[in-house]
Amino acid sequence: MRMNLRGILSAGFILSLVVGACTNPVPTIGPAPTVSGIVTAGPTCPVVQSPEPSDCAPRPLSGAVLILSDPDGTEITRATTGVDGSYIFSIGLSEGPVIVSGRPVAGLSPPAPVMVEVVAGPGAMQVNLEYDTGIR
Repeated sequence: MRMNLRGILSAGFILSLVVGACTNPVPTIGPAPTVSGIVTAGPTCPVVQSPEPSDCAPRPLSGAVLILSDPDGTEITRATTGVDGSYIFSIGLSEGPVIVSGRPVAGLSPPAPVMVEVVAGPGAMQVNLEYDTGIR
């Protein structure tokens, strides 16, 4: 059986239509949900003044380990704060409630855990935490 170039191209085109019709389209994936924020340590001066002097403001806390867990307390993932105190959780997140908590840091009291509702879509849920220095 002999086929000319036109026949080969036509057969290839038909085959590509059949294969394309049998495959599922690739779903459009939007931005992954994230939880992020800044971690600080404060107070930094022994007497709280109003207005607070800028040199007494809480300081960014570098190297703090934060835990993201589900409402049952099962750890989902961890993040470590950067030099500016920032962190972000983006891996392993799905919609629903999660808890952000800080691991102990030498000389500081960890912040209270914070529950946040993760929702899909652009933008991050912002959770800022402050470790207590014990300075009063």
